[in-house]
Amino acid sequence: MKSFQEIYTEFSYLKQRSNRSFITSTMSIALVLFILGLFSSFGFFGSAFVDYAKSSIPMRVFLNDPQKGGEDLFKQRIASLSAEIKQMAGVEDVKFISKDEAGKILLQKTGEDVVKLMDGVNPLLASLDIKLKSQYVQIDSVEKMKKVFLQNGLVAEIDYPVKMMQAIAKNSMSMYLLTLLLLLLTIVIAFYLITNTIRLSIYAQRLTIRTMQLIGATSHFVRKPFLRIGLIQGIAAGLLAVFLLLILVSLVSINIGTLAFSIKVIGQAHFFALLVGIVLFGAVLGYSASYFAVNRFLNKSLDELMQ
Repeated sequence: MKSFQEIYTEFSYLKQRSNRSFITSTMSIALVLFILGLFSSFGFFGSAFVDYAKSSIPMRVFLNDPQKGGEDLFKQRIASLSAEIKQMAGVEDVKFISKDEAGKILLQKTGEDVVKLMDGVNPLLASLDIKLKSQYVQIDSVEKMKKVFLQNGLVAEIDYPVKMMQAIAKNSMSMYLLTLLLLLLTIVIAFYLITNTIRLSIYAQRLTIRTMQLIGATSHFVRKPFLRIGLIQGIAAGLLAVFLLLILVSLVSINIGTLAFSIKVIGQAHFFALLVGIVLFGAVLGYSASYFAVNRFLNKSLDELMQ
């Protein structure tokens, strides 16, 4: 018969082994969830960057020069047109660029002073730079706006990069489909790896399950601690994966010099929902995988468990 010290030593060893198994499996699940979150973030940031790029495409409305002595009326008409444009669906912001400001911008970009080249005459036109919402940066939407603007006698011409819009629309659709395919593939792989990790963890305790049944424990009673541990594992792994993901996103944002854009994206509700989804996904998988893994070892004979 074993002494109390021997029993205590054996119990301590089994407890330490169980704790190590819990930590190891939790870290494995966290790594899988981190990779899943990483692929999801690529898709999310890619989509957000496409929207950001679309909203950065300018639509420029050039204005006719005012008649001599009609500067005050010209300013009133500009203010009225700006207010009208701001009320239009799809318009995010409107900025007035005067002839002098247009000359300064051209000087900064090309290094040439167009006023000096034209003997003191500024040939540039004042304009309204319109920033559109990303979902309205499409050829059809812009053409409809163009027709409305040209009906105003103040408007001389409309300029917008047609080829750039077409290229972004074509490439963004391909990117969305590829991202969706990769995301679905990653979810399937994550589900398989996490399920197997928890199944192996419970497999190491299959004899404990059999012992509990031999002393009269019901199936519900046997499942309960394993389900609780699986749920805790899933939540802990999800939180760890979210923490690692936030660190990685911050480091990448700082190093590539687009911190402002990244902060804007991170602050969006969709990105927060992604982080919450990672934790919930881990919790659901931890619970469900534990449930099915325990059921696999219930009511099996000792010979079957030893195989």
